[in-house]
Amino acid sequence: MDQLLNGFPTHGLSPVEADGLSRIQLDTQAAVTAIGQIALIIAQINDTQTTIASAVEEQTATSNEMNRNITDVATAADQIASTVGHTTSGYAATLDKATMTSQAADTLTTQAHHLEQLTAAYTVS
Repeated sequence: MDQLLNGFPTHGLSPVEADGLSRIQLDTQAAVTAIGQIALIIAQINDTQTTIASAVEEQTATSNEMNRNITDVATAADQIASTVGHTTSGYAATLDKATMTSQAADTLTTQAHHLEQLTAAYTVS
């Protein structure tokens, strides 16, 4: 009667050959198990890479939005600086006109006092 070694008939095999066949089968099973574990690890690495790629994409979108916001803030700051410059120019022009008006008023006051002195000498009888 033939013996079976993991489903294989062992007829015509010596005990050494049967033992060798048994070891080959055990090694093959271990290799299959190892390949299965490697496949699981590869799947985990793939999942991790997908997560990293998603995070990088999200970070890129965030960076782009931040750049747009910084550009908007810079533009607004330029507009504010321009407005302040125009306001300062307007203030300077107004101050110049006010100074000229004050000087004209001083001149007019001096001339009025001079006319008072000139007309004080004359009396109407």
